[in-house]
Amino acid sequence: MQEHQAQKPLEAIPPPPQTLEETGLDPDLLVQLIVKTLHSAGEATGSEIAGDLRLPYFVLDPLFQFLRAEKLIEVR
Repeated sequence: MQEHQAQKPLEAIPPPPQTLEETGLDPDLLVQLIVKTLHSAGEATGSEIAGDLRLPYFVLDPLFQFLRAEKLIEVR
């Protein structure tokens, strides 16, 4: 029988992405997820949306700015 070494729990957790590119996700997909999250919630803060998507706010901020400029989301 072959023995498997268990990874330490912290080694299995990748570091959070620092940029949109580091997420490895298409920005269009993230825009769709932001809009879908807002549609479901009705209202939410940027931090709440970032928490729902499990990404740091500063990673999503360029997309929030794009959505504001396109008037697809409203900031109060």
